[in-house]
Amino acid sequence: YFPDPPPMTFNWKHNAGLTASSFTGQANPLISESEPNHSPATANAITASHPIIGTVSQSTLANVGNTVISVTVTLDGGSPVLISPTVEDWFTFTLAYARIVAVTLSFEGSPTADLDMFLMNSTGTILYGYSVHDNPVRQDQNEKITLNLAAGTYRIGVDGFLSPGGAVTYTVQLE
Repeated sequence: YFPDPPPMTFNWKHNAGLTASSFTGQANPLISESEPNHSPATANAITASHPIIGTVSQSTLANVGNTVISVTVTLDGGSPVLISPTVEDWFTFTLAYARIVAVTLSFEGSPTADLDMFLMNSTGTILYGYSVHDNPVRQDQNEKITLNLAAGTYRIGVDGFLSPGGAVTYTVQLE
């Protein structure tokens, strides 16, 4: 004869304070940008598991240390043009092997703002990809670059192209 076992009880604990959500909806701890990160040499490290939250503003374009780059891009209008944006924030990541990488820049709270993003080599001198969509026209507050990259070190540059009303907060995420 075996008696019935006592009823089992379980206690569940959840700590909702450990996770923050990025603007893109991915639940990962957000890391705030560290200043200064205005040049490829002072770029903040970013990983897939740690999106970074940052702030850019047109008023900071004249700050000492921000990096002016010259790149040829195709705007939403369709023709290639040479532009010279002032990149305010830089981020870096290293790939141990070749793979497809997606970088997403999302911002909210300022529907007429327009941020741009550039993916470059480790020194910020060779452009591999960019996202320069015109948000006020498209009403899309996301910029995304998806590329197949070789092993190596890369830099992501963020430019506050248009920020009426002050600073714009953004999340940059690496996948």
